[in-house]
Amino acid sequence: MMRWLATAMVGLGLAGAGCAPTGQAPPTQASPPPPPPATQQLVRWSDAMCGTAKAIDSARPSAVQFASSTPDATRADAFIREVATWVDGTSKQLQDLKPTGIEPVDSHTSKLRNWFTGLEKKSVDGMKAGEADKVAHAGPLAQEFSTSEPAEAGLSALAERTPELVASYNVAPGCTPVRQAGQDGRERDLVLWANIMCATTKELSTLRTDPLADPAVSDPRFQRAAWASLGTYISSAGSPLSDVSTQLSSVKPIGIAEADAYQAAQLSAVQSAMAKLPQGTSSTELFQLPIDQLKAKATEVAGILATAKPKEPGLDAIVAKDEKLKAAHGLAPSCESPQQTPATAANGTDLSACQSGKCQVQITGSADVTAGGHTFKVSVSSAGVTVTDASRVLNLGPGGQGSFGDATKTIAVKLVSLTGNAAIVDITAS
Repeated sequence: MMRWLATAMVGLGLAGAGCAPTGQAPPTQASPPPPPPATQQLVRWSDAMCGTAKAIDSARPSAVQFASSTPDATRADAFIREVATWVDGTSKQLQDLKPTGIEPVDSHTSKLRNWFTGLEKKSVDGMKAGEADKVAHAGPLAQEFSTSEPAEAGLSALAERTPELVASYNVAPGCTPVRQAGQDGRERDLVLWANIMCATTKELSTLRTDPLADPAVSDPRFQRAAWASLGTYISSAGSPLSDVSTQLSSVKPIGIAEADAYQAAQLSAVQSAMAKLPQGTSSTELFQLPIDQLKAKATEVAGILATAKPKEPGLDAIVAKDEKLKAAHGLAPSCESPQQTPATAANGTDLSACQSGKCQVQITGSADVTAGGHTFKVSVSSAGVTVTDASRVLNLGPGGQGSFGDATKTIAVKLVSLTGNAAIVDITAS
């Protein structure tokens, strides 16, 4: 009987280590399996969420300070508008995130979107409120904002307890890695390299090098805006190069000779172009130059910018030569393929639909558009859309939006999608 009981205990896994035969080591506990590998969708989700979480945490001190003060109506109104602007800009990072099929991940997305929706409604109600009610609207808004849990810490905790997410979270460029769970950090280094190189390559590839083709310069109807268009082009030419230089300078070598050489050559080209751009000329001085001199200076700047554009072999060719770098390139958010233009816009190519004051149309090349009685020109290039009327120019990159007008009419334009020289734009006159 005792012999049977001992046998049964061993068979059920209940026998203690002290019951192991003499000289035989007790069985070791199996290591937990490694987490699933990173995926592009989850890296993109993690990157967007980490950016949003950092924005929430950085905005909280201002709300805390406001909540602990005794504001007047003017300050309350300013705070409400500040929150409204912040919500509009920050929530855009969440708009394109699709369901992942992982319950805790999708639940986190839903809760955050609902929180932003609540903040948006409260800030809109606050802006509409009369002066006497501004403080009453601002107080609860600040209180909710200031008492919310630290967003970045909560997101890190979610990643740590979600095996399907942790590998993607750890390589997402905007996130601080949590426990490595078998990752050696090499994959993250490659993803960071690819992400910056893709972002800077896109920025440099879309540098405008055709300032004289701008409708404000080439179309006699809009030449009142020619000085502003060319002057702005010249005075702002160094800004994208400065941003790219900063990003490229932050890239650490990854030990792949051709890739490191490509990054170094691109940084050198950008810094060389920056040194050649005209220095010390203000926008006011440029606007006072004769148009022929302004055109000549803009053409000079365009030639300098062209030297900073990526050269062959391009980034894709470099990446394709190393399997690990190619895989990292496939995970990096900045390396995702650009959005393809939908087959049709809501109003197709019917520009006359815009005369009602609200339309979504597809424009190829360039076209005159009339909305709300106001006529302007929309020109499409691989860099984005240029909107020109009699006295002003609006440049929109992919996903960009802006407005122009006068005391009686405002025209808002949003670039919905862009492929080659075809774009879908939302146009609203109010």
